[in-house]
Amino acid sequence: MALPNDDGLGLKFPDAAEISDWARTYIKELVDAGILAGRAGGTLDPKGLITRAEFTKMAVLGLDLKAGAASKTFTDVKEGDWFKEFVDIASSAGVVQGVSETAFAPDRRITRQDLCTIVYRALQVLEV
Repeated sequence: MALPNDDGLGLKFPDAAEISDWARTYIKELVDAGILAGRAGGTLDPKGLITRAEFTKMAVLGLDLKAGAASKTFTDVKEGDWFKEFVDIASSAGVVQGVSETAFAPDRRITRQDLCTIVYRALQVLEV
């Protein structure tokens, strides 16, 4: 029997009922692997948009990306930011770039174009 906030698969988010049926198993696997952790406040926000920082984290963890020679320094990615490690790994591997020479725009909603570019670069790095 499912517990409150539990969709029967063990997705214990207050908004788990909003997850499309076709996506439940995949989301469960991503949560179990630590690739998805939900948002502050404990929600998953399955119909929400994601940021550049959030997708960068998912790409690094999901594709097991490793750091390259040197990461770029972005003025809007600082020590102590939850996403700094992921941006450093992805930028040093050549998977992400900034929106300018000095800015990464971690809180900007990711576009389909940026998402596709990150995935393409990651697959090149992984030689897939």
